[in-house]
Amino acid sequence: MVTGSAWRKNNRRELRHSLGRFLAIVAIVALGVGFFAGLKVAQPAMLRTGSQYVQKTELFDYRLVSTLGLTQEDADYFAGLDGVRAAEGARSVDLTAEFDGEGMTLKALTLSDAVNRPSLTAGRMPERADECLADADRFTEADLGKTLTVQAASVDDAFTQTAFTIVGLAETPLYLGAERGTTSLGGGTLNGFVLLQPEAFAMDYFTEIYLLLDGTQGTDLYSDAYDAAVDAVRPALTSALKERAQKRYDDIIDETRDALSKAQKEYNDGLAEYQERRAQTEQELADARTQLDDGAQQLEYNRARLTQAESQLADGEKELEAGQKEYDEGLAAFTQAKQDALDQLDAAQAQIDAGQKQLDDSGILVQYEALQITRRQLTERLASQEPGSAEALLTQGLIEATDLLLRQFEQSEAYQGYLQLQQAQAELDAKRSEAMQTLNEKQAELDAAKQKLEDGKKQLESSRSEIAAGWAAVNAAQAELEQGEADYAAGKAEAEKQFADAEAKLADGRQQLEDAQVEVDKLEHPKSYVLDRSTNTGYVSFENDSSIVAGVAKVFPLFFFAVAALVCITTMTRMIDEQRTQIGTLKALGYSDGTIAWKYMSYSGGAALLGCALGFALGTWIFPLFIWMGYSMLYDFAPIVYVFDGWLLIISVLAALACSAGVTWLSCHAELRENPANLMRPKAPKAGKRILLEYIPFVWNRLSFLHKVSIRNIVRYKKRLFMMLLGVGGCTALIVAGLGLRDSISTVVDDQFRGVTHYQIAVTFVSPMDEAQQQAFREKYADEMTQCIFVHAAAYEARTSSGINKVNVIATDDPAITQAIDLHENGRTVAWPQQGVLLDAALARDTGVSVGETLPVSVDDTTSVDLPVAGTFENYVYHYAYMTAETYRDLFGADCEYSTAYILTDGDAYALGAALASNSRVASVTVSEALQDIVDNTMKSLDYIVGLVVVCACALALVVLFNLCNISITERVREIATVKVLGFYHRETLNYVFREILLLTFCGALVGLPAGWALHRFIMQNIRISLVSFHIHVTPLSYALAFAATLLLAVAVRAAKDGGRIFKTTYLIPMAIPVASIVLLWQALFHRQGLVNAVLSALGAQPVDFMGTDAAFWVLIGTYVWKNAGYDMILWMAGLDGISDSLYEAARVDGAGAWQCFWRVTLPGLLPTLFMTAVLSLLNTFKVFREAYLVGGAYPHDSIYLLQHLFNNWFLDLDVGRLCAAAVLIAAVLLAAILLLQKLWGGEDAR
Repeated sequence: MVTGSAWRKNNRRELRHSLGRFLAIVAIVALGVGFFAGLKVAQPAMLRTGSQYVQKTELFDYRLVSTLGLTQEDADYFAGLDGVRAAEGARSVDLTAEFDGEGMTLKALTLSDAVNRPSLTAGRMPERADECLADADRFTEADLGKTLTVQAASVDDAFTQTAFTIVGLAETPLYLGAERGTTSLGGGTLNGFVLLQPEAFAMDYFTEIYLLLDGTQGTDLYSDAYDAAVDAVRPALTSALKERAQKRYDDIIDETRDALSKAQKEYNDGLAEYQERRAQTEQELADARTQLDDGAQQLEYNRARLTQAESQLADGEKELEAGQKEYDEGLAAFTQAKQDALDQLDAAQAQIDAGQKQLDDSGILVQYEALQITRRQLTERLASQEPGSAEALLTQGLIEATDLLLRQFEQSEAYQGYLQLQQAQAELDAKRSEAMQTLNEKQAELDAAKQKLEDGKKQLESSRSEIAAGWAAVNAAQAELEQGEADYAAGKAEAEKQFADAEAKLADGRQQLEDAQVEVDKLEHPKSYVLDRSTNTGYVSFENDSSIVAGVAKVFPLFFFAVAALVCITTMTRMIDEQRTQIGTLKALGYSDGTIAWKYMSYSGGAALLGCALGFALGTWIFPLFIWMGYSMLYDFAPIVYVFDGWLLIISVLAALACSAGVTWLSCHAELRENPANLMRPKAPKAGKRILLEYIPFVWNRLSFLHKVSIRNIVRYKKRLFMMLLGVGGCTALIVAGLGLRDSISTVVDDQFRGVTHYQIAVTFVSPMDEAQQQAFREKYADEMTQCIFVHAAAYEARTSSGINKVNVIATDDPAITQAIDLHENGRTVAWPQQGVLLDAALARDTGVSVGETLPVSVDDTTSVDLPVAGTFENYVYHYAYMTAETYRDLFGADCEYSTAYILTDGDAYALGAALASNSRVASVTVSEALQDIVDNTMKSLDYIVGLVVVCACALALVVLFNLCNISITERVREIATVKVLGFYHRETLNYVFREILLLTFCGALVGLPAGWALHRFIMQNIRISLVSFHIHVTPLSYALAFAATLLLAVAVRAAKDGGRIFKTTYLIPMAIPVASIVLLWQALFHRQGLVNAVLSALGAQPVDFMGTDAAFWVLIGTYVWKNAGYDMILWMAGLDGISDSLYEAARVDGAGAWQCFWRVTLPGLLPTLFMTAVLSLLNTFKVFREAYLVGGAYPHDSIYLLQHLFNNWFLDLDVGRLCAAAVLIAAVLLAAILLLQKLWGGEDAR
C-alpha cells in the first residue's frame, strides 16, 4: 500500500475539496446510528435504572400471605431458611381519612428497615407512633405538618392512633408506577399510601411477610437468572408456609380453647360471687330499715323539747321589752339636760372669744409680745459685751427703755382687760369640767343599764339560736330520715337492677361461650399464598412499558437507519462514478486495486466512524433521557442511568462501515475490473428516448423548453429518481409518523371526556345511600343538577398482556346512565347490558377475551370472579366494565352499595362541586374538567418523544436533501458549465438545476405520505400505556405539515446554495427585531416559568431565577451579543473584502504561511474596521438600557442596574446638578477612549 507524502497530500486535498460531502456522510451516519442506538439502548437503560432502584430499596422477592395472618415467630423461621437473605413481617391496612377537609382512601404500610425500604424525598423520618411518611406522588412539601384523621379502616381497631401528622414525603418500591391499586373502601381506588411506625398498628399479627433471597442479588430485572433464582426456592417456601399456616391454625385453636376454659371458670366464679353479693346486699337493706325506724322515734322526742323551750323564750322577751322602755326614757332626759348645760357653756365661751378678738384686732398683745422678745434679745447681747463699754452702756439703756414700755403696757386698761378675760376663761373651764363630770357619771349609769339590756338580749338570742339549732337539727334529722328512706328505696331498686344486670351478663356470658365454641368449630383451615413480584402492579407494568420502547426500537430506528444508509450508499456510489477518470489515471500510474479502493474506503469509513462515534455518544445519552422524561408521568423513582452497550457499538460500527466502506469497496471493485483506458474515458451517456408525457401533446406542447429538459432528465436517470424518491419519501414518512404520534396522543382527552364521558362531576359519599337518601339528595340540589345517577363503583384487577390493570366496575339500574356515559363502538350505539358485562374494547384487546367469553378479575389476593363479556365499547382513559345491579349481585354475591353519583349540570361545575363538598355526607368531589387537565398534562409528557422524533426526522431530511442536492450538482458540473456558456444567468442556472430537485422532492413527499401512515400505525400498535388507549389516526393537517416541511427543507437547501446573501440576511435579522419583541422573547425564555427553566426542570435540574439574581447580568450580555453580532459581522466581512487578494498572493509567493498572512496582511488591514467596530460597540452598549428598563423597570436587580438607570432616576428626582456633572464626565471619558482607540488603530501609521 502506498504511503508516500504525495499520496497523503492528494487524499488530504480530496478531503478539503469535498468537505461538504464528507460532513454530510458524518451527519447522515450520526443521525442513523444515534436514532438506532438511542432507541435500542433505551429499554436497557430503563431496566438498569429500575434494577439499581430495586436493589437499593430491596424490593421483595417473595410476599407470603395467610388468611389467618402471620407472626414474628413465622418471620424468624423464614429468615433462617436456606436461600433466604432477609425476612420481615409487615402490616398493611386500607383506610379512609380526612385531609384538608376532603376524604381520601389510602393504604397504610409498615415503615420497614430491611425489605421495601422507602426513599425519603422531603421532610424527616417519623419518630413517634402518631407521625407518618406520605406518598410523594400524591402530597407536596406544603402538606408537611398537616394531619390525616382516620375515619374508617378495612380492619377493625387497626391503629393505636386516630390521627397522623405528615412529617415527610417518601417513595416506596412497592409502587414503582403511578397506579396505587384498588380497595373495598370509598370509591374502590386508592389515592396513595402512608408509611407508619410499627407501633402505630394495633394488630398483633402481620398481614404479610416479605422475603429477600440470596440468589437474586446482582441479577437484573426480569432476567432469566432472576426467574431461576426465584423459582428455585418456591417449592420449599410453599411447603414451609403451609406448615407455618397450619401451626398458626393449631395455635389459634389451642389458644381459643384455653380462653374458653378460662372464660367458663370466670363465668362460674362470677355466678358464685353474684349469689354471695345478693345475700349480703339483702342483709344490708334489712339493717338499714331498722336504723330508719329508730331515727323516727328519736325525732319525735326532740321536737317536743323544742316546743317547751320556745314558750320560755317568749316570757323572757316580754321582760326585756319593759327594761328597754325604761332605759329609753332615762336616756332622753339625760340627753336634754346635757344639751342645756352645754348651750350655757358655749354662750359664755362666745363672750370671752369676742373680747379676745377685740384685743387681737387692736394689736396690743402683739406689741407686748414683741417688746418681751426684744428685752430678751438685748439681755443676751449685753451678756456678750464688755462691761463698761459704749456698746454695753447703749444696750443697757435700751433694756431700761424696754422695761419702761413693758410696765406702761401692764398698767394700761387694755392689758387689764386681757387679764380679766384670762380669769373669766379659767372660771368657765372649771364650770365646764364640773358639768362634764356630772354628765359622765350620769352617762355611766345609763351605760350600765344598757349593758344589762344587752346581756339580756344576748341571752335571749343565745336561747333563740339554741332553739333554732335544735329545730335545724330536727329538720336535718327529718331530711336525713327522708333521704335515708329515699336511699333505701334507691338502694333496693339499684340492688334489684344490679341483680337483673348481673343475671343478664351471666346469660350473655353463657351465650358468648356457646357462640365462641361454635366459631371454633367453624374455623376453617388456613389458605396460604406464596406471591412473587409478578403480583405487584408497578413491577409488571414497568416491564411492559419498557417493552414498548423495545417494540418501537424494532422498526422505527431500522427504518431511520435504512434511510440514512441508503443516502450514504448513494453518496459513495455517485462519488466513485464521478471520479472514474481519476481512478483510471491512478491505475495507469501503477497503483494497485487495493490501494485505490483503500483511498475511497478510508474516506467513507472515516466519515462513518466519526459519525458513528458522534451519533452513538449523543444518541445513547439523549434518547433514553427524553424517553424517560416521557415516562416520568408513570415512573419517576430515579434519574435514568446511562448504559454503554459494547455489542451495540460494535453492531453500529459494523453497520456504518458496511453502508459506507463496504459499499465503497463494492463500487470500486466493479470499476476496477475495467482497464485504465476504459476508466479514463467518460461513460457514454444514456441513449435518449421519448418519455410517456411526450405522447400527450396537450400537456407536452404547453411546457417550456427548460421544463421539458428537466422532465426528460428525471425520467432518463432512473437510478437517481429511485434514490431520491426513497430518500425523500423515507424522511417524509418519518415526519408523518412523528406528527401522527402527536395526533393520536393529543386527542385522548377529547375522545374520552367529550365522546364517552358526559357527566361533569363524580361524587363519592361517606356511606352508601338508600333510596330515601338518594331522593333527598336530588331534591336538595335540584336547581343546580340536570341529572344525578347513583351507581355502585368498585375496582378490581385483571391480568392483561401489558401486566396487571385496574378494572372499574360500574353497576346501576338507572336508565339515565346513558346520558352520563355514551357507549358506542365504530359509530354504533351500544345499549346498556341487561345480562352479562360490557367491557371497554382496549381491555378486551389486551386481555384477549371476546364477546361470549369470560374475564377473570381479582377481588383480593385470594378471590377472583369471572365476568361474562356481553359486548364491548370504545373507551380511552382507564378500564371499565358496566353491568346491571342484578348482574353484580349474581357475580359478586352482594347487593350494590350506591356510594357514588354521576352529576350533569348546565351551570358552573366548580361552584356546584364546592357546594357538594360542604355536604356532611359527601366524602369527595371530582370535577371532570380537573381530571381532563390531569390526563391532558399526562399525555403532554409524551411530547418529548414526539418532538425528538420529529426533530430527528427533519434533521435527517435536511441532510438527505442537502447531500442528494450536492451529488446532483457534482454529477452535472459539465452540464451546468455548458448552460452557463450558453448565456444563462446565475439565477436561471440555479432554477434549471433545482427545478428537478424540487420536483423529485415533491414526488418523494407524495410517496412518503402513505408510507408514513403505515409506519405510524405499526408504531402505535406497539405502544401500550397502562390505563390509556389511543385512537390511531393522522390528521390531514399533519399530512400537510409533513409535506410542507419536506418542501420547505428542499427550498432551504436551495437558498443555502444561493450564495452569501442569505448568510448576511440571517445575521442581520436580530437588528430588525423591535426592542419590545426582544423583551417578549427574553421573558419567554428566562422567566421563572419560562422555556429555559422548563427544560431545566425536565432534565431534573433546579430552576434559576434569571431575572432576580446575578444571572440577569449574563442574560443581558448574551442578548447584547446576539442582537449586535450580525451587524459587527457585516463590518468584519466588509473589512475582509477591502483587503486585496494580490496582497495574499504576494505574501504566499514570498513563502508566507497561513499564520504569517493573517498576522502581516489580514490583521493590519482590519485595524480601521477594528476601530470602527469598537467605537460603535461602545456606543451601542448605552442602548441596552431599553431592554433592561422594559424588563426590570426603574429599579431592576443590582447586576443590571445600569448607568442609564441612574440618570433616569436622577431626572425623575429633578437632580439637575448630578445630571450635568455626570454628563460632562461621561462625555470626557468617551472622547478620551475614542481618541485613544483612533491613535492605536485608526491612523494611517497603524497600518
